[in-house]
Amino acid sequence: LYGMAALFLVLLYNSPAALTFYWTLNNVYSLGKNIVEKDWMKRKGWTAALEKLAEQRTRLAQRAAVLWARALSMQVGLSAVVAVFGGAGLFMLIRGLLGHGKYSFEMSAMLFGAFLLLIGICSFAEEKVERLRKMPLPQALAVLASIIGVSYILAKYGFHQGSAKKVAMKVAMVAGVVCVLTYGRTLLSKMYARVVPQKKELGALFLPAAGLIAFLVFVYCPFMVFSSDPAVFEMTLEDFASGRFGTFFVAMICLAVVGVLVRPVKWVFGSVFVMLALAALTFCFVVAPDVGVMDSFVLQKAEVLIHQKNILIDIAVFAAVGLIFITVVLLRKVKIFSSLIYASLTVLVIMTGVHYSMAKDMLANRSQYALASSDSLEVPEYVKDFFTFSKNGKNIVVVMLDMFTGGNMNQLLEEHPELKTELDGFTWFEDVVAGGSVTILGKPAILGGEACTPITLNKDTSRSLEEKVAEAHGTFLRKLQDQDFRISVYDIEFFHPELLNKYLLPGAKTTFVNHKKYTLWEDAYLYWGRMNRFYYNKLQSYDKFWGVIGLFNVSPLVYKNDFYDDGCWKKTISKSNHNIRYAADQISNLDLPSYASSVSEEKDNTFIYMMNLLTHMPWAIDEYGMPCSNGGLEASRDLKNGGLSQEHLRTEYYALKTLIKWFLWMKEHDVYDNTHIILVSDHDARDSMELVKIWNGYAPVGAHGLLLIKEPGKRGELCIDRTTQMANWDVPYIVLNSLCKEASKMERPWKKERARFSVNARFWRREDHEKNSLSLEHIYKIQGPLYNRKSWVKVN
Repeated sequence: LYGMAALFLVLLYNSPAALTFYWTLNNVYSLGKNIVEKDWMKRKGWTAALEKLAEQRTRLAQRAAVLWARALSMQVGLSAVVAVFGGAGLFMLIRGLLGHGKYSFEMSAMLFGAFLLLIGICSFAEEKVERLRKMPLPQALAVLASIIGVSYILAKYGFHQGSAKKVAMKVAMVAGVVCVLTYGRTLLSKMYARVVPQKKELGALFLPAAGLIAFLVFVYCPFMVFSSDPAVFEMTLEDFASGRFGTFFVAMICLAVVGVLVRPVKWVFGSVFVMLALAALTFCFVVAPDVGVMDSFVLQKAEVLIHQKNILIDIAVFAAVGLIFITVVLLRKVKIFSSLIYASLTVLVIMTGVHYSMAKDMLANRSQYALASSDSLEVPEYVKDFFTFSKNGKNIVVVMLDMFTGGNMNQLLEEHPELKTELDGFTWFEDVVAGGSVTILGKPAILGGEACTPITLNKDTSRSLEEKVAEAHGTFLRKLQDQDFRISVYDIEFFHPELLNKYLLPGAKTTFVNHKKYTLWEDAYLYWGRMNRFYYNKLQSYDKFWGVIGLFNVSPLVYKNDFYDDGCWKKTISKSNHNIRYAADQISNLDLPSYASSVSEEKDNTFIYMMNLLTHMPWAIDEYGMPCSNGGLEASRDLKNGGLSQEHLRTEYYALKTLIKWFLWMKEHDVYDNTHIILVSDHDARDSMELVKIWNGYAPVGAHGLLLIKEPGKRGELCIDRTTQMANWDVPYIVLNSLCKEASKMERPWKKERARFSVNARFWRREDHEKNSLSLEHIYKIQGPLYNRKSWVKVN
């Protein structure tokens, strides 16, 4: 048999037959087994050798056990224990300093801190040493594992950018865990003694507590989101409600089955789910972060989900829940939990009914839902009134294109030379400084002048920013009203009509719009889509989305961002979905005046100001000028190519082409020549090739703004002014100069030697700044040509 195996091995060595190879190995094993059993085991001394080997193995195991026991009882000395873990910590520290371990430094600090605490306790308290000697092996392993595990978790996920204070807080937290696990045995024993008489009551709480969590996740939270804007979700209220309650009932059946299967330890599950239910209610209603509205499934203030304080709040919540549970169990008042759970369920059911009623009313009354699937959608009257031109008087139009980089006009004119003709009568000013790198810094001054530049606003800290900006805006608009202008303004940041009224003429014609969804007309994308045969689909199934929404609301703060997933909601919603909707909203609102404008025969003058975010990231416009899924914050910017983003350039081009349609309408209705048009931006995207060249990289502030001006009566090919040093806060002076009859009263700050300031802010959201001042950094004084590096002087 063995000879045949050898023969097969030689003859079939190159064969891929696995069975042959297995048979060969099996026979080799059989050969070895027979040699051992029939030869070696029958020789003298075999039994003695086995007995000696077993004796040595037993002795080695006993020595290891004694050594481990002595280590746990501190009989080998704390110095040996500290040496082992101190050596590990020192090794990690060296790796961290050499850059090989990202969390090594903080972990080593926490390990050292934890074991120094143990040394201190054992040095000054003999009874503590005695407890450590009696510590069972599982508890000792739990202590050691917790030290390393908690240290790693805190180093990786908690208090990023470890300062000395934050590292000290981490060390204290690890030390607390060590103390609880090391010396909490007595408390646990007392707790268990109290639990034994209440096991039945705790077990009975499992299904109600789990049901409360399931109701929150599968019913209440989805209803809360759905009722905020039911038309967005493209489903009937009945389908939504049946799906949510159906899922809840299936979950309850599953929980009931689990309750039967875990009956012997049901009290454990009841205790755990009671604490989870209390934590879920707290995270959902008490410490829920202000994430703003959800537009196209993207949260307005998603950045609050990654605040460093979130982990502290989570720890505080779980500590409070644990303390409440322990207190109630020790007092033998477990029935309190039953009352609390059923009361919470009752309130949630009532609130779900309220949300159901709200959704029903909104679906019945909201025009978008009724008209989205029909051809009867019409432009509302306030929009038509907003874009009313005077045929016999003067018209002034200011369009603020957010994040339009002024220097990109060079590339646009090179790639699309037809723009020189289409921008009939315009002058492009190349050397234009914007007040700041974000909207709240650069935009207020477009209507408020130099009084609303960031540095000037910070000089007076006795009033709020809103009051100061409203005064500057109101002063400018009042001067227009004094010359019989009717005012139409659509704006968002720092625009509060209620604060403007005291500066304006009472009873004057004004149309103010400050919708918080960054659209002049919310349904414009439906109207525009119908005209351009563009249909916006939300693509994803909502069934999984509702579950993720529920988990998002009840989860600890540090996990909410994982569920949010940058607007993808655990891949239940495509991120491209948001980009498409964003682009559709913005291009449709920019196209709105080309078909919503009207002409009045009255002699009143007209001032129209509108903002638009089409040119702001995400830049989701394709080569045909339609909303697309690509683009966004990941848009390509190649420093070797001057930092220019092709996505941004394409969006800027189609923004101009859309406005040119409006200019053609003005010509057709004979109001182009008596209209003063100004296209301006609040800041750039730092992709101006000329600035990238002089800085050998991105400029420190977003300083290159857009300024395109067409004066009344002017026609002809686009003019380019490369020398006049302008700023986006010159717009009010430009407007008022065009109305001034005496040249001596005209204000032309760009004709004087002056310093133009551009700044960065620490934050782009208003609520992150002080009430009366802006948080500024990287302030640059630009005195001289924008493209001369020597003109840039850093102030701080």
